[in-house]
Amino acid sequence: MVGWRCASVWLAWVVFLSFCGCGFLFPSEEGPSSDDPSDEESSKCEEICAETECGVPGCHSCNACGPGETCAAGKCISLDDCPQACGDAQCGYVGGCKCGWCPSGHMCGEDLLCHCFPACTNGAGKPLECGDDLCGGVCGECPKDLKCSPLQTCVPPEWPCVSICGIRECGDNGCGGSCGECPDEKAWCIDGKCSPEPCTAPALPFSPNTLRVDSISYGKSGHPGEAFDIDGDPDTCSPAEACSDGRDNEALEFAGQITQFLEMGEALALAVESGQATVLLEFPAPTAAGGDIQINAYAGMESQGCAEDRPEGWPCPYQVQADGLGLDACLPLWTFAATVDDVILEAGGSDVVVPWPTDLAVFLPVRLVPAYNVHVAAEVVLGDGGKVLGLKDGLLGGAVRKQDILDYAKSSPASRDLPISNDGLLNLLQMFLVPDVDTDKDLDLDAVSFAHHFTASPVQVVGVGLPPGTVQPSR
Repeated sequence: MVGWRCASVWLAWVVFLSFCGCGFLFPSEEGPSSDDPSDEESSKCEEICAETECGVPGCHSCNACGPGETCAAGKCISLDDCPQACGDAQCGYVGGCKCGWCPSGHMCGEDLLCHCFPACTNGAGKPLECGDDLCGGVCGECPKDLKCSPLQTCVPPEWPCVSICGIRECGDNGCGGSCGECPDEKAWCIDGKCSPEPCTAPALPFSPNTLRVDSISYGKSGHPGEAFDIDGDPDTCSPAEACSDGRDNEALEFAGQITQFLEMGEALALAVESGQATVLLEFPAPTAAGGDIQINAYAGMESQGCAEDRPEGWPCPYQVQADGLGLDACLPLWTFAATVDDVILEAGGSDVVVPWPTDLAVFLPVRLVPAYNVHVAAEVVLGDGGKVLGLKDGLLGGAVRKQDILDYAKSSPASRDLPISNDGLLNLLQMFLVPDVDTDKDLDLDAVSFAHHFTASPVQVVGVGLPPGTVQPSR
């Protein structure tokens, strides 16, 4: 199944690039394109380009179109002509024209129309038993002796509803009520917090050069190759019995302490693979070996279902979550510099913060939290034109603040379906989560170091989406 998903994502990316007339993936038969082509190659390109204006990989004079133009059937046409070319198409491409994006919960079909896909799984990937499927239908019917709860599960009629507010300021309390109303200056409710109106239109278009982290696993120790020096102190390392050279991976110590309760890492790997916890890495400019590059990191979300039973060959696009853009300028909140030496990408430092999945709030669904003091190393797969085709053998280390984990445990809607009480979970986290990194430089250790192996592959980003559970103010 993993290979099927990866192949589907890769196929979708190839189809997308071929439609847009890009020449990144298809080198000429003689080999990769060069700024100094041979006479034979130049002769062939001159012959081809005499009849073709664009879309020919390896021939610089007839590959790309100029500003305000797109390539359609080998001809450069004005973007102003695209509405007429698209006709009734709602999405996808006609020739070289992008005909629109589908809204969240919909997918672009082979007929170039947007189709609604039922939303019948919760944030942990568990099927919903009843209630609205957001497409005009229902996720199921409860037996006559049961009723549908606000969490869309079938429960007894006398089911005692327990509020999920915790530290939440607003939004559904899970019992048909509200956790509070937001003031006018912060009228939007996002993830249980009152917020100003989020940015849904980025200041700059998203680069097609974007990857999704598609696999993840724990570093096996605190030794080189399995972890980084996150606290900047070469004299400290973790876990204590399996570390060296100042490398920090305290989360592994935590995992060892709670193996009596569950196996750490399995839910993390599944959440990332399935897209329930999505990190997008955007490369805004072409990447070259031996150069400095910028990387933008976002919390992402599947834009149009991407269910396992989707029709074969349909694309699997993603959206950037709106809370990853600054409110003032609508620019990325998490951005950092990296270097590429030969084929090795490296980045990191005490000022690098990225959204990253964590399973440290044991028993609760994996979610993204800010990771601080992040360090990254990975083998980068480069294509023609500086295209990043993937990251392999990646290692990312950082530190997750203990308070962020505790706050999630207090306010998660899933906290009342635990095999232990919510108070029991909080006591477990308080006892075993031992901070080993000072992320706010106040001389108090406040975060738990971790290290994850990862890979990343190309995806199509189709815009900005509101985080799940967002409540918009009534106008």
